[in-house]
Amino acid sequence: VDTVTWTSSSAGASTSLDPGSVDATANDDEANFCEAQLNYGDKDQQGTPGQQNPLCDTSGMCMDKGGLRPTVAPLAADVTITEWMANPDGGGTVSDTNGEWFEILFAADADLNGLQLGKVFEPELNVQETLGGIECIRVTAGTHVLFARNTDTNVNGGLPDTAIDTNISLTNSNSSIFVAIEDQILDSVTYAASTAGESTQIDGAGQTCNGTTPYGAGDLGTPGAANPDCI
Repeated sequence: VDTVTWTSSSAGASTSLDPGSVDATANDDEANFCEAQLNYGDKDQQGTPGQQNPLCDTSGMCMDKGGLRPTVAPLAADVTITEWMANPDGGGTVSDTNGEWFEILFAADADLNGLQLGKVFEPELNVQETLGGIECIRVTAGTHVLFARNTDTNVNGGLPDTAIDTNISLTNSNSSIFVAIEDQILDSVTYAASTAGESTQIDGAGQTCNGTTPYGAGDLGTPGAANPDCI
């Protein structure tokens, strides 16, 4: 009645026919198949056994409540880097590598899929990390999203467990952070120095100062929460 052939497959991922090619002739073309991206079972396997296959070309789309929808990219006017910890200490118990983090405030609902992060944006944009995945990474208006170098609360100085993992290593002095979408910068900050054990924060009035609120192992800052006013 029907046959299919394939040249290769990836371990742990099914080969999925695009819904637009569900035809006994169209499925003879291997180009109409793609590697599945949705997890099932023990979450180490990708596929949709017994369910409709998602589209193979999901650019600009993400999976929300079992269905694909267009991603909602954040706008520059709604994105603000509000705090960063480049020189953690935790009373001598937290290393630079494990305790670094930064925080971005989103003033409107958005999806983080495709969000680009990095440190160097001059003379050209150097994207170090892009948030991906087929599942929608949704944030709501007023959320302070925390990005941490290490999300293990046992070693990162006691950061909230809502932190998103990032590979970006912050430099203690004379450095910067940027957030972008499609290579267009949404917001960026530059800083000359960082005090050990104290975050650098920007308050609601746009003033910059060091964090003063203890968290976790004793460092000062408000990771993943609104910043107090600078005095």
